[in-house]
Amino acid sequence: GLLGWYPLDPGVAGTVCVAIAQRANAAYSERLQRLNARYWLTVLVVWTGVIVITSIIIGTSLTTFLLGVAAPLLPACLDIGEQLRSSTQACADRRSMADDIEHAIRGTRDNPLNNEDLLVWQERLYSLRRSAPLVPDLIYERTRRKNEQAMNSAAAELRAAARTACDP
Repeated sequence: GLLGWYPLDPGVAGTVCVAIAQRANAAYSERLQRLNARYWLTVLVVWTGVIVITSIIIGTSLTTFLLGVAAPLLPACLDIGEQLRSSTQACADRRSMADDIEHAIRGTRDNPLNNEDLLVWQERLYSLRRSAPLVPDLIYERTRRKNEQAMNSAAAELRAAARTACDP
């Protein structure tokens, strides 16, 4: 299932084709990180809601709730909060990179796309991959088809824009 994953087009110049593949990678990962952040936020809100509602229903006093329920769960909530913050930052980093690549491909920046850009972006991709929080397999599997469709649609649009920019 990994063969032919990157949206390559032999009708587009090599540098542009690689840039489109890099942009596809960054955008695909950004979508995964955004969904990861949303899932963790949902888990945190639902978990907190269930705990508070259950405590109210069983008539837990405020002191018992704080010392017996909230305090022991605080480290887990902090971990989820950190996961949420990390996913949100990873999402923003990838969005920024995808936007940079798109501007270079469309020619809407001061300097034209060149081979050095590809090397810089590839290093950024590796760095982002090393520092990003892991996305659970469940999220990846449930969203793979939709993310690939979005990635291929955006790549087709960029290929068309690149062809238009190259045609006099």
